[in-house]
Amino acid sequence: MALVKNDTTIQVLQHVPYPTLASHASWTPYLKLTEFSQLAHYEQQGWRLCTILFEPCRTLTNKSTTTSSSALAHQQAMDFKQWLIQTVSTHADTAIQTCKKTEPKDPYAPIFTAMTFGRIQEATTMAMQQDDYTLALFLSSPLSPNNALKQRVNIESKNTKDGKKKKMSVYQAKIWQALCGETDLTLIHGLDWKQALVLYILYGKTRSGEDPLDTLIGRYIKDTKYIKNDDNNKNEKELTLSITSRKERDASPWYNAIQWWWQRTYNNQKLDTVHITAWPSRLAWRFVISFRDELSTTMITDIMRRWCTDLQAIGLSEWALFSSLFTSSKEMVVSILSRSPFIANEYNIPVSWIKEAEEAWQKSLTFKKDTPSIAQSL
Repeated sequence: MALVKNDTTIQVLQHVPYPTLASHASWTPYLKLTEFSQLAHYEQQGWRLCTILFEPCRTLTNKSTTTSSSALAHQQAMDFKQWLIQTVSTHADTAIQTCKKTEPKDPYAPIFTAMTFGRIQEATTMAMQQDDYTLALFLSSPLSPNNALKQRVNIESKNTKDGKKKKMSVYQAKIWQALCGETDLTLIHGLDWKQALVLYILYGKTRSGEDPLDTLIGRYIKDTKYIKNDDNNKNEKELTLSITSRKERDASPWYNAIQWWWQRTYNNQKLDTVHITAWPSRLAWRFVISFRDELSTTMITDIMRRWCTDLQAIGLSEWALFSSLFTSSKEMVVSILSRSPFIANEYNIPVSWIKEAEEAWQKSLTFKKDTPSIAQSL
């Protein structure tokens, strides 16, 4: 809260305080707080994601006005890849073991599964255990998709004997498809949406001069935008994310934030809502005050109210009052003051609001005094 306050200026217009968070306000300092390591992993990943996507020095404006724009874009892409792997890899071990049981005849199945969770070291080790040192080399030190494409052709030619072509196994073919940068619906068929996103981000092709995240996230969104439910065309129906996985993805606050950022940054779409109600309240509050001018009043008010309620519940009424000012809502400010009327008025809150809050407080005391206790009622 102190970090936000230091980056905030409060202007009084017609006796009402209007706080504004500075456009250069950084997300990075939050990650350096001693309390940060005590947060749940889920919330830590949320703060990291917002830092990667919304840090002012990484905005499209700054990218386009500095000589190091390409370096900034590639560093952002690297940080996002690392964040994505950290976020999804917690379920990798179980998935790999399950895959070994369900696909016992294809030794490449667990290797591919490890790749979908960003577990490259495990995938490399398993490739070496299969004596496939060429694959291990490509996994551990990814070469260009063109080199992978040439290697795949070599493998396929070696698999030809007496004029008969021996096909790669299903998962061996998928592995080389990913290494060749051929990310599409055939590659991600049957995968959870998070695994599919990992493949698109880690192995998708980009051209020189392109912003990697624009290209890779945009391709993923476009390819997985629609669900095909035509039972008369089973092949087409299979080449997409499952309905269950799609619903889980669309309900994910992290995915919604990523999609909102991509649409806002690269498509110039000003969307006034983003589904982040499942975010921890302090993170959601920090987000909405950063983009207050773009988001709907209803969304901002709901998140502000939740955060202020949480602050009051732990006795931080002063910070609740400060937080509520970002809504410029008389109702919310009076509500907080009516529960804590002795907060110092350092924000130039209108006297009429304070009097209204004091009256509400006095009424609450009278109500409590006139209401018999449980013991008196017995």
